[in-house]
Amino acid sequence: MSGESNSMKIPEISDEAQRLLRETTIGESSPGGIVRDFQTLIDFIGSAGVEAAGQHHYLPIKILPALNLQMTTPLKVDLQRPQLRSYPNLQGLYLLARTTGLVVVQGAGSKARLVVSPEALASWETLNVTERYFSLLDAWLVHSKAETVGGHGGWMDEDPMYRILEVWRRIGAKGRKYSLKERSDPNNILGIDYERYRLLLLQLFGFVEIVQGKPIKGRPWFPEAVRYSPFGKAIFDVLGRIFAARDIFQDLINNAAALGPPAFEIAPDDGGESGENGELDVDEDDGDEDDDEDQDDLESVGDSDGEAAQSLSGDVCFDDLHPMFEPYFPEWINSLCLKGTGFRDGVFIFKVSLGKIWRRIAVPAHCTLENVSDAILRSVKFDDDHLWAFKFPDRFGGTAEVMHPYAAADHNSPSGDEVEMDELPLAVGEHMEFHFDFGDDWKFDMELEKIDPPSPKLKKPKLIESHGKAPEQYPNWDE
Repeated sequence: MSGESNSMKIPEISDEAQRLLRETTIGESSPGGIVRDFQTLIDFIGSAGVEAAGQHHYLPIKILPALNLQMTTPLKVDLQRPQLRSYPNLQGLYLLARTTGLVVVQGAGSKARLVVSPEALASWETLNVTERYFSLLDAWLVHSKAETVGGHGGWMDEDPMYRILEVWRRIGAKGRKYSLKERSDPNNILGIDYERYRLLLLQLFGFVEIVQGKPIKGRPWFPEAVRYSPFGKAIFDVLGRIFAARDIFQDLINNAAALGPPAFEIAPDDGGESGENGELDVDEDDGDEDDDEDQDDLESVGDSDGEAAQSLSGDVCFDDLHPMFEPYFPEWINSLCLKGTGFRDGVFIFKVSLGKIWRRIAVPAHCTLENVSDAILRSVKFDDDHLWAFKFPDRFGGTAEVMHPYAAADHNSPSGDEVEMDELPLAVGEHMEFHFDFGDDWKFDMELEKIDPPSPKLKKPKLIESHGKAPEQYPNWDE
């Protein structure tokens, strides 16, 4: 099987696709409205911010209708109490705002607010419109996490490109048109919330054209028709090389024409070109060998696999796709870059709860999470003979995980004997979970109460307060 993978032919980019890409000028509202609408969201939130809704810190419901009307193409919905997922255009923009770090959560609990990060905004404002467009595209395709907008995670959602290709494939080369019955069907696969925001992001980037149709009372937004744009087809010719290089669904692209339903007519966007009967042609693989330089570019993109998005505290630049698209868009020189959180010295004070019992533990900044694990288990008199993991909010609206050294490599996770407390992007008032023993599932809640000044005398985690008798680790154990 590995031999087949290694000998896979990487498809060439068609001459027509290369011509179209080189002739396309990126603007705030073309080939899609992503740059304009994203800027509208950033300006709307501003430095003063808006309240963060619920435990996931979404955009508040009360602002959504007004914000939707400011978009390039407002969505038509007929719901009594529309939520963020009711406006998949805003849902997609929110995903990008959190993924890029331009919008962050400030405060905790009922006082939490979504605010624009001054540091990220300073980097954003140095970019030209092409650099902004591709920084956002890179953030979506490489760094985003479905859980930021309510996805359930899992191996398919760990790779955003996988899901995006799935939505693209479902459209098909001839496009799709949905009847009123299909649009009303709650089981229609594109009705899934996370699929709809991906479809709207495809439109915002100019990759697809959508006919909205009339809203259906009481039902979520669902398109009447959708099809590839010529620009989108050219972009996916380039992205297809990445997918093929990474062994992800190459056949879905090659077979798109066979999978798509009958064609239908949609008037092309201004300046757009379409094939006969509104169809988009599918370019076949010409079988040419790729040169070494192209292969190096593919590997530089394919091997990243979102690692930057998983960085705990380091600098992040949204430039993974640069080698693939810079030849067609030389205006893309710089990218949005975020500074890491850096070293935070001090003593981290955690309230560690297990049900009704709790412990207060002081952790010096230089201690590893393996040291923290040992301290927690000692505080409840548990044997340290099982795997464990720490889960905590990352800087981009998702969840980061650091695992037991024996499990880290298998899960592509940082190892707890290498990650120190000062590396965690955890703010005072935030919580993280310590999950011990994946069979018995002991889950400790850890609230960062405060960060005290450094204490030279404190070399390792220290139990400073204890409330409640710990449960037996193996209550039903028979010798």
